[in-house]
Amino acid sequence: MTFFCPAVVQGPPYLTQTFTNSSEKPVFTGYCADLAARIADELNKSFDVTFNYEIKVVEDNKYGAKLENNSWNGMIGELVDGVRWQSQLLGLG
Repeated sequence: MTFFCPAVVQGPPYLTQTFTNSSEKPVFTGYCADLAARIADELNKSFDVTFNYEIKVVEDNKYGAKLENNSWNGMIGELVDGVRWQSQLLGLG
């Protein structure tokens, strides 16, 4: 099973995205990438499961601001929309 790391804003020192010729997937470096890798390593060592993850970069690369229609953009908006989507998927919303 693959888990998705919540939306992340790109920028040093937190997250930098590069592409290599050998892979279509981006390569991430920085604090957030290191933290996600460390958490996955610890979970894989501690439990009898395989913890895979994918980093999700915020589409507009903004932290988030409340809009006139009371919705959010940026990282906050993607997290709120993700929580709504997961709640509906589980029949909680």
